[in-house]
Amino acid sequence: MKTHTLFLLGLFCLGGNALAQNTPQNQVDSEANKSQMKFYHVTPLKNNKVEVGAFLDVYYQYQFNQPKSGDVPYFVSSNRHNEMSVNLAYLDIKYTEDRMRMHFIPGFGGYMDANYAAETGSFKHFVEANIGVKPFKQKDIWIDAGVLPSPFSTETAISKDQPMYTRSLAPEYVPYYLSGVKLTLPIKKDLTTYWYIVNGWQNIIDNNQQKSIVGQFEFVPNKNHTLIGNVYVGQEQFDLHPEWRLRTFYDLQWTCKINKVLTAYTCVYLGQQNRVDSVNQTSKAQWGQANTVLKWAMSNQSFLSFRMEYFKDMFGIQLQSINHVPGSVLYGSGLCYSHMLGSKSMFRLEYRALKSPYAMFNSSNGYGLKSSQSLVANLSAWF
Repeated sequence: MKTHTLFLLGLFCLGGNALAQNTPQNQVDSEANKSQMKFYHVTPLKNNKVEVGAFLDVYYQYQFNQPKSGDVPYFVSSNRHNEMSVNLAYLDIKYTEDRMRMHFIPGFGGYMDANYAAETGSFKHFVEANIGVKPFKQKDIWIDAGVLPSPFSTETAISKDQPMYTRSLAPEYVPYYLSGVKLTLPIKKDLTTYWYIVNGWQNIIDNNQQKSIVGQFEFVPNKNHTLIGNVYVGQEQFDLHPEWRLRTFYDLQWTCKINKVLTAYTCVYLGQQNRVDSVNQTSKAQWGQANTVLKWAMSNQSFLSFRMEYFKDMFGIQLQSINHVPGSVLYGSGLCYSHMLGSKSMFRLEYRALKSPYAMFNSSNGYGLKSSQSLVANLSAWF
């Protein structure tokens, strides 16, 4: 990885001389940030701005399998059965200048407990914590460093920005966050690239002192289509998996606005983990998924979304079955109704079903089952 790291650092240094674009940066802020209101100005500093927002996501889920532990298997988001719970609550603080920006989001709730279990101390509460600088006044190039949002899959941890309340399996088995440095490099009006050096596959605290490389392109030919591609390359060997070596990952996303009321979201990805056994023989284990969501805007306040998905991980690299089965294979579908309660709150009701050729689920008495169904109600609010 040393060669890759030196190459990317060279890009950081040469990026300003390589391009002279004045194109506005696409997607500097997520949809969550767009919905936040301006809180106050720091008057002693001319042209500087502070924004404060907040988000709260509460839900009730009933799993018809009635898992005895109360945990819904295979998910870190909205993963409790038969209880009112907080999936995610956060405070969003942004500071912006012409050539500097800071973003800090401390988070709490069931999602944080489950997804940040490998982190330690206060790092368990960092949804985002990063600083960005714009090294060239006339060029829209940014360098951001810290805990950054992940570019993988079409979904994020912030439910209100997703077409359905629950997450598909796709974002649950890639990083929701990365820790490192990000370079934003516009190429032309409809094409922007992003380059990362990170601590690894969703690690704030580096677990092997090996840095990983992420590259992304974002192509927006018109207002109806967005095409995004990602590549991840990194050494993943650490204490819990001493047999792991190089990991490569490829992710392709397409968002298509079909007409005024229909939008389709599609994500396909494939990962490969190299492994070395006790006699130094190398093998390759692959996993992947495909999912698509169709969103129908019934009115300005209501919309209906339908999802289909497929996930396969026969070697348990990312998804390990709770039962002893030959491998992890899941088919899923879901239907979600969403209704805006004013401009800053939303009610959602969703039915979800998962099925496998293997007994990947358990009944309340411990018997293995090949399917799982759940019903989820959600109320979210933000400012």
